[in-house]
Amino acid sequence: MYFWKSTGKSAILMKEKFIERQKTHRKVVMYRLNLRKNLSEKWMEAVRAVLPIVCIVLLLSFSIAPISPSILLCFLMGAVLIIASASR
Repeated sequence: MYFWKSTGKSAILMKEKFIERQKTHRKVVMYRLNLRKNLSEKWMEAVRAVLPIVCIVLLLSFSIAPISPSILLCFLMGAVLIIASASR
C-alpha cells in the first residue's frame, strides 16, 4: 500500500486516482485470465476433435494404404490449420 506524506486535498485526489488505477488493473488482469482460459478450452476441444482422425490416417498410411509423402504432408498441414482456425 502506498502512504502519502502530505495531507490535504491534493493527497486525497492522488490517493483516489491510485485506487482507481488499481481497480482498473484488477479488471484487466481478470479479463486476460478469463480470455486465456477460454482460448485454452477451445484449443483443447479442437485438438480432441482432430487428433483421432490424424492418428487413424497415419496408422493406415504406414500399414495398409501407403500415401505419398507430399500428400501426407498436405494432410498434416491441413490438420494443423483446422486446429488453428477452430481455436479462434
